[in-house]
Amino acid sequence: MNKSSLLILITLVISTISAKAQGILYSGEDVYKEKLDTNVYDARMLLFSNKILVLYKNKTRKKVPDKSVWGFENRQGEKFRYWKGEFYQIKDAGKLSIYMGPVHDRHEQYYFSKDISGDIFVLRKRNLHKMYPDNNCFLQRVDKYCKGIFHDSQDFDRRTKHFVVQNFFRDC
Repeated sequence: MNKSSLLILITLVISTISAKAQGILYSGEDVYKEKLDTNVYDARMLLFSNKILVLYKNKTRKKVPDKSVWGFENRQGEKFRYWKGEFYQIKDAGKLSIYMGPVHDRHEQYYFSKDISGDIFVLRKRNLHKMYPDNNCFLQRVDKYCKGIFHDSQDFDRRTKHFVVQNFFRDC
């Protein structure tokens, strides 16, 4: 198999990742809803397209523009945000939202946004400084605690059930 064939095969696999959606999120506010439209069975990106294929339990299917879908909730209740062609798992939603992703990435990489619908950035000290330049209390705590990048295993507070960086933000 030559390199171009292998690249096409890898792209096919990554681009058609099935989301196994239980419900579609049409806006960031849907993240906070207890009950979503559960008629959805599956959702997946269509290859070389800006459309998402939504499969319904009644066996119908619909191609929708990717910009009309904010995210989805899977059968385990985990919620994912679709942003710039990728799905990011929402780990903690709030004024400072934390994500893990992209979904197909094998490495645990954490991201954040200033609110549930804001732009997504890698969760590292440098980016927090760029996004919150006027929040001195928060940045001092981040500087004291973090060497550079945040990771789930060491940066999740099991007592508060939030990431440490969110506790810093909330407390300042």
